[in-house]
Amino acid sequence: MPVATGLLMFVQQKISPTPQDSQQAKMMLYMMPIMFTGFTLFVPSGLTLYILTNTVLAMGHQMWMNRKDHGSMTQEPAPVEAKVEAKVEAKPRKGDRKGKN
Repeated sequence: MPVATGLLMFVQQKISPTPQDSQQAKMMLYMMPIMFTGFTLFVPSGLTLYILTNTVLAMGHQMWMNRKDHGSMTQEPAPVEAKVEAKVEAKPRKGDRKGKN
């Protein structure tokens, strides 16, 4: 199970969108699965099963989002109309001064 967890985490990193920094992406691509494989060798099997299940569910979600976002990227965004309301302050009238009624 620990080896399967590490392999699936590697696949999950491959299908995830890459961040701006490519050096950080390379480090996460290889180091994260290796670290989790090492961690899961020494934890109870229930925790390893939980991490494996979470990884599989996260991969399914990522693949679903990639498919969903790909379809929406072909459409042009709807135009946004910016409405700016001018704040009009009421000018005090001659009879509305403080102290006078």
